[in-house]
Amino acid sequence: MKQHVEVSIIIPTDQPGLHLPKLLDAMLAQTTGPDELVVVNSSVDGVSGGLNRDLPITVVRIPPGSFDHGRARNLGAKQSNGQVLVFLTHDALPASNDWLERLIEPLKVDGDVAAVYGRQVPRHDASPLEAFARSFNYGDEPMVKGRIDIPRLGIKTFFFSNVCSAIRRSAFEEVGGFPEPIIMNEDMALATKLIAANYRIAYEPRAAVIHSHAYSLRQQFNRYFDIGIFFGSNRWIRSVAPLHGEGWSFLKGQLRFLISRGEWRWISYAFLEAVIKYAGLQLGIRARLFPRSFRKKLSFHKQFWLQGSCRVKLKE
Repeated sequence: MKQHVEVSIIIPTDQPGLHLPKLLDAMLAQTTGPDELVVVNSSVDGVSGGLNRDLPITVVRIPPGSFDHGRARNLGAKQSNGQVLVFLTHDALPASNDWLERLIEPLKVDGDVAAVYGRQVPRHDASPLEAFARSFNYGDEPMVKGRIDIPRLGIKTFFFSNVCSAIRRSAFEEVGGFPEPIIMNEDMALATKLIAANYRIAYEPRAAVIHSHAYSLRQQFNRYFDIGIFFGSNRWIRSVAPLHGEGWSFLKGQLRFLISRGEWRWISYAFLEAVIKYAGLQLGIRARLFPRSFRKKLSFHKQFWLQGSCRVKLKE
C-alpha cells in the first residue's frame, strides 16, 4: 500500500541543464514544502547533480528521444503518491517562497475546482514580445472558469498551463489523465476533459513562476505547426470554442503594448511573427494532407515523429 502523501510535484525533463538544481533549491525554501518530487528524465545527464538535497526525490528514467508530453506526465503521476499532483517544468522557477501554498489553495477552498494554474512572469532578459505574451495570458486577477463560461471566454475557457499547475488526483484519474500520444497542448486537452466533466479550472496569479523563452521566427512557426496539429486532431474543441478572433486580439494588444513603451523597432517584427504563427497554425490544422516526412520537417517536436507517438491518427 502506498504511503499517503498530500502533494507530489512532477517534473518532466528532457534537457534540464542548470535549471533543475536551482528549482530544487526553490523547493527547499517553500513555506509549504512538497511531500514528494518525481522527476521523469529522458536526458542522459542533468539530474544526478541535483539529487543530494534534503528532499524525497524519485527519478523515473525513460529512453532518450522517447519524450511525449502526455505520456511522461502520466508516468510521473503513476509513480507518485500525492492526492494533489503539481506539474512543473524544469525551467520554471518559483518567484516566491509561498508559491506552492498559493497554488494549491483554490483546491482547498472550492470542491468544484479540479485544477489550478499559476502565473508566468518573464525572465529579466525577455524580449518585449515575450513580456507582452506573458501579460496577455496571465493577468493580475484570479479567476475560476467552467462550462458556463464558454460563450463569454471562448477558447480561453480551456486555457491551462502545465508549466505550473496543480490537479486533484481523483479528478485526474476520473478523466483518464493526459491524452497520449500527443504532440503538445496536453494541458489544454486535460482542461477540456475536466470542464466536460463539470469541474472548474482556477487561475491563481499569486502562484507565480519565472518562465519565458526566446524563440526564433522559425521556432515559432514550428511550434504553431504543432499547435495546429493538436487543433486539427481535436476539431470538436474548435466547434465549441472557435479560434478566430483570439489571434487578432493578441496582435492588437501587442501593438498597443509596444507603442506605449516606445518599442518602435519591434513593431514590424510583431507583424512578421503574427503572419508566421498564423501560417504555422493553419498548415498544422491541415497536416493530414501532408506526408509524415513533411510533417516532421515542419514540426517543433521532431521526436514525436521518430517514435511510436507518430502513430496518432490525424482526423480527416
